[in-house]
Amino acid sequence: MIRRLLRNRPIANKLSLIILASLAGSMLVVFMLLATNEARNSLNNARTHLAVLAEVTASNSQAALAFLDDKNAQLTIDSLRTISALVTASITTIDGRQMAGFARDESA
Repeated sequence: MIRRLLRNRPIANKLSLIILASLAGSMLVVFMLLATNEARNSLNNARTHLAVLAEVTASNSQAALAFLDDKNAQLTIDSLRTISALVTASITTIDGRQMAGFARDESA
């Protein structure tokens, strides 16, 4: 069908169509590469942000862990509630006892 449509067209029209199709394909490939790169960068940024939050939380909870102070441990964890991307957070002692924590209700 395409062959029949192009048979009686001038060569300039055929070349223009070939160039247009090539450019459209190239633009599609570039768009896919950019979207993939953006997704990868977004994941890396989220991973870095989470690592920094973990380090800051660990630093801020050292005294509460050293003195087994559940109240201050909970205050440290409560400061993370403002970050909507966090679903759960907890401070756990070395023997496995959870001193403080929260779990966001995902149905809300």
